[in-house]
Parts: sequence; C-alpha cells; structure tokens
Amino acid sequence: MAARNANIDAMRLVAALGVIALHSGTYPELPGDLGGILTGLFRWCVPFFYVVTGYYLTPEGARFPTVTLTRLLRPASVFAVAWLLYLPLLIARSGVAALGPRTLIEGTHFHLWYLSGLVVSLLVLEGLRGLGSRRLAIGVAALIVVACFAASLNYTLTATGYDLIVLTREFIGVPCILAGAAYRRFAARPAARHRAILRAGLLLLVVEIVALNLFGKSYRDMQWGLSTPVIALGLFGTALTAKRTAPEWMARLGREESLGIYVWHPAFMIPAAALLGGAWIHPPGTLESLPLWALTAVLTLLGLRLLGRAPRLRALADGDLRALSRESEPDGDGTGSSGQS
Repeated sequence: MAARNANIDAMRLVAALGVIALHSGTYPELPGDLGGILTGLFRWCVPFFYVVTGYYLTPEGARFPTVTLTRLLRPASVFAVAWLLYLPLLIARSGVAALGPRTLIEGTHFHLWYLSGLVVSLLVLEGLRGLGSRRLAIGVAALIVVACFAASLNYTLTATGYDLIVLTREFIGVPCILAGAAYRRFAARPAARHRAILRAGLLLLVVEIVALNLFGKSYRDMQWGLSTPVIALGLFGTALTAKRTAPEWMARLGREESLGIYVWHPAFMIPAAALLGGAWIHPPGTLESLPLWALTAVLTLLGLRLLGRAPRLRALADGDLRALSRESEPDGDGTGSSGQS
C-alpha cells in the first residue's frame, strides 16, 4: 500500500470543509449567481475522497484496489450508526412518511449516500477485478460518468428525475476509485501534467456554468458535471506531486477528522444556525451561508475533539469497530480515521 502523504491528508481536510460549504445554503449574501458558482467549485470534494480511496487501497503495480471485508465493514458500520442517529432529525423535519426505500440508499440524511456509495462501488470493482478485463472496467467507469452527468443535467434543466441522481451517484465511486488506482502507476509523472489536468477541469467548469446560465439555470443544481471528476483528479495529482509539504496541523486534522467532519457536520449545523438566528430544526434558506459555513466548521471540529476524549464513542462514530475493544490500527482507505496514524 502507498505510504501516507501529508499533502493528500491536508487536502482531505479541505475537501471535508468544502462539503460543509455545499450544505450551508444558497449564499444569498453573494451577488448574482456567485453562490451557485461557489457550490460548483466544491463539487470535487466527494470524488476526491473516492480517488484517495483508490490510491491507498491499490498495491504497487496492481490495476485494481484490494477490497477486504474490513474495508467494506468500515463505511458500512458508519452508515448504520449515522442512519440511526439521524433518524430522529429526519422524523422531526419531515415526519414518519419520509421513511422509505430511498432512505435505505442515501440514509436518513442525504449526505450519507457517500458511505453507501463507497460500499457499492468497492463491490462493483471487486466484481470487475474478478472478471480480469481492464478494458471492461474502463468501459463501465465511462458509462457511469456519462449516466451521472445525464441524470444531473436532466434534473438541472427540468427539476425532475432526482431519483435517477440518487441511483446513479451510488456508482460514481467506480470511475473515481479506478482513477485513484491508476495514479499508483502514474503518480511519478511531472507535476506540470497534473496541473494541466486541473486547469482543464476548471476550464470545463467555466464552460458548464456559462452554458447553464444561457438556459437560465444555476450550476448550484448540477450534482455531477463532467468537470467534477477532472478537477478532483487534477487536485489529487497536484497535491501528490507538490514540492512543498502542507503544514503538519492540516495533515493531522485531515488524517484524523475528515471522516468525522463529513458524517457529523449536519448535527453541528443545527446549533450553528440557531446561534446565527435561524430555526433549530429548519435552518432557513435566507440565512447568510458564509457565517453558517464558518461556525459549523468550528463547532464540528470542537465537537469531534471533545468526542475524542471518549475513545470508544469516537471509535463507534468513526465506524472503527475493532477500536471498541482495542486501539485502532492505521487507516489508509481515504475515508478518515479515529485518530491513530
């Protein structure tokens, strides 16, 4: 397995904070469609986590990640714990009628789909590895990218078909994890090539934003653009090959807290919204989003630090079932850790 990289760990922190930005509202304090553009800039965050997973789970020289039962149980257990703990919030917001087949896929809070999607994507990749055809795997990955883009574009233009997004995004980890596995072979390429990928992704993002604006639509509603995986790959490669090393505190927080930030920030967003004058259960869309983003990030980090003083509770929250009985071993799957490294 690949050795720990401080820049990648630091970028995991940035990605986790970016997820909070995605969930902090519509940014009504920003002029024009800058809120939608800001949202679009952070769509790379979840694909980035998937790329990291593929990179760290792939042995040197291999074409597919190594999928073990432990690596499947980790996100599955976090999903199960979070599903139960967010259930009262879902009922308080939407009533018992909100429970249905979709909650089994995306969880009792919409952001939990990343965890179920990680399990599904790893299982699909393990099946493709068993078939032994790299071309087939690339073809399936390309088909998933197109399907996700088509479902997202349809929803953005018509405001219908969100269930298709729920279904297709369960598989977007397949191309991203496969790309991360490929980086185990291509990471030694010059840094300029990785920066070129990043620039291409940003240019494609601008094209997508302009094109949607021509149709009177905001990029805020675009769940998965073609630029999304390109930007994630460009950022990953740029961080991996950067000559400068990220500050140790960023790397440590990214290594220890990225999973916790992702999974538990909605719980801390409720008191953050209340402190800013919003409703306790239903933060209003008119609430200024930049302060909500900042305060939620601070409360989440503080809350996770406090939770770390109760190792067993923290291990349960992080899905590290082994740590419930003994100290956790290092984690390298890109989904976060309970504090050990």
